[in-house]
Amino acid sequence: MNNQIDEFVGKWILIPERSVFQNNSPSLSGVFKCKLLDIHALEVEFNWVDYANQPHFLEYHMVVDATIRPFFPPELFDGICTEMIGKHQLMFSLYMKDTLFSKTKLEIQAEDILKMDECIFLMNGDTLRNVQYFQKVKH
Repeated sequence: MNNQIDEFVGKWILIPERSVFQNNSPSLSGVFKCKLLDIHALEVEFNWVDYANQPHFLEYHMVVDATIRPFFPPELFDGICTEMIGKHQLMFSLYMKDTLFSKTKLEIQAEDILKMDECIFLMNGDTLRNVQYFQKVKH
């Protein structure tokens, strides 16, 4: 591996006791997996159990080129734009009906910790911030 997105590749386990959600309680558990598709693209799988003990699964691709691309599955969002914003930082923005819905910064921290810092933009102009931490699983 030889580019900046490589360090995001792997399996990450949620650390719920370090996570803080502004609008509700953090997830009870979660697994965030990133797989390298090519030098500029990641496949993401996200499994989690929310605070109400409901399971969720989401799979999507991120092309790290600062271009808004169609999001799949399209019933969730219209577009996704992903870019490196620092040596250990990746930002992705999600769009609904051509309007920015959220920005999420993924940051690799010391000791193989991934910080996921999400800002959701509400229709009334308010924002919600959710921060989750994940530990990388060693092979």
